[in-house]
Amino acid sequence: MNETLANATVVFALVVALALLVERLLEVVKCGYDLLDSRLDWYRFWSRRGERLRVTLERKLHTLRFVKPKHLAALLAKFDDQFADGPVQNGRVPVIAGDLVRGAAIKIAAKVVGVAAGVTLAFWLRINLVTYWVETGAPAPSATWLQVALTGTAIGLGSGPVHKVIRAVENRQKRTAQGGRG
Repeated sequence: MNETLANATVVFALVVALALLVERLLEVVKCGYDLLDSRLDWYRFWSRRGERLRVTLERKLHTLRFVKPKHLAALLAKFDDQFADGPVQNGRVPVIAGDLVRGAAIKIAAKVVGVAAGVTLAFWLRINLVTYWVETGAPAPSATWLQVALTGTAIGLGSGPVHKVIRAVENRQKRTAQGGRG
């Protein structure tokens, strides 16, 4: 039992360290991208993308002219929560700016690159957190590609999700050890 706990602790520490490594790697890549963006004036590209998105949204949301103002205000409040810094104000018109489009694209790209890096690391190091989910004393299932891919996805999403996964595994093992069902 003590050896199993030590092995689990080492694997959990390794997974958290890899998640932090992926996060720092993404920060360095983003800084490099920001430098290129500022030097090569890529703001024009993002402004054009913002304009295209605005036109597309106007076309798709054309039916909003038939919506009651109180329902439209609720929709705008949700939009405002996602993109604005301050509280919602009456009469405020949402604006699609190139900077907002750039920020959203960078967030999505960072998640995709992070998950790809995490899955690559998990397969390379053959890390599988799912095996720690099974009951104590039960035979550990063999590592499948899906289990390793799920572990890699958690690593790629960062230390926050990894910490939540580890906490869930620990809580399940505590409940199992206490005789409850997991």
